Amino acid sequence: HARAPLPLGPAVGEVPEVASGPASPGGSPTSMSRRNRDEGVHYLTLDELLQFTPPPDERLVGDIIRRLGCADDWAEQFAAIDDVRRVAKFAPKVLVSQLRKTVSLINSLADSLRSALAKNALRCIGELFASYGKRMDPEVEPSLPVILKRATDTNSFIAGEAACSLKEVCSAASEAKILPQLLRSVSHRQPRTREKAVWCMAMLAQRILARGPCPSAGREQLRSIVDAAA
Repeated sequence: HARAPLPLGPAVGEVPEVASGPASPGGSPTSMSRRNRDEGVHYLTLDELLQFTPPPDERLVGDIIRRLGCADDWAEQFAAIDDVRRVAKFAPKVLVSQLRKTVSLINSLADSLRSALAKNALRCIGELFASYGKRMDPEVEPSLPVILKRATDTNSFIAGEAACSLKEVCSAASEAKILPQLLRSVSHRQPRTREKAVWCMAMLAQRILARGPCPSAGREQLRSIVDAAA
């Protein structure tokens, strides 16, 4: 799951503004600091995420959610995304009761015009699907269109991050939840979106076939994939 750091791009129409440094709950380094905005953004890999000290609780999760919504402070939002990733990695049960609200906020940030937020949020979505698996099934419908949209972005490092997230979604969520969304996207007006949807369906077909002889439901899903891709 480790992905190499990539350069920051500014939001459309914005003067480039970058930041890095420590200061998130639990005492571990985060990717941003309000005090130092001239050293560039560092996108943490999964292996670089540090545990909280003390361990996170529901009160901390509430604070993270608050910080995700700080629309006037993108550095705070960026750091909060990394904290969601840390909770999902080290203490996933703590986030369960607030998972839907958290995912909704992360989806909004994945669609942000500020590329730093979008890239980190896309990375977070993929890790949430990897951590929670089928528990994320209710989030497929709101999340997948956002990820597909960013996977066709003209900014290559946004599109690349979205592609990595699509792989996680197609590996973790239930086929019965993913396939209807992909079948709708195959008829999307944008050719690049259709292309990504077919790519996702190919991953889904490989996943179904890898399980060996298919039950009737699996055969029906494969038939739908073949018909849509034809």
